Amino acid sequence: MTITVLSPGLITTVQDLGRLGLAAVGVSASGAFDRSALKLANRLVCNYENTAGLETLGSGLRIVSDTPQLMAITGATGDILAQLVMGVTTVHSCCQHRRLWR
Repeated sequence: MTITVLSPGLITTVQDLGRLGLAAVGVSASGAFDRSALKLANRLVCNYENTAGLETLGSGLRIVSDTPQLMAITGATGDILAQLVMGVTTVHSCCQHRRLWR
């Protein structure tokens, strides 16, 4: 399985939840800007909560995979364009994420 970034868009980084609680020893928290969106995305695809994901700002991220993938897109509202292997194109209008846990 290979995922290739064709275009990173404005800004795209790989982020996890960071290193909270280590400032006293000189380690900054870092991590995803939208921590709740990363947690939700990981829940949706049955990953551990702190599994790293792609975090993108603005538009233009283009990725391609050589095998089928299960992906979750969470965070801010926006339009998503996904071109599938069979040439079928779908557009999803995303809404604010909802809580999927108690």
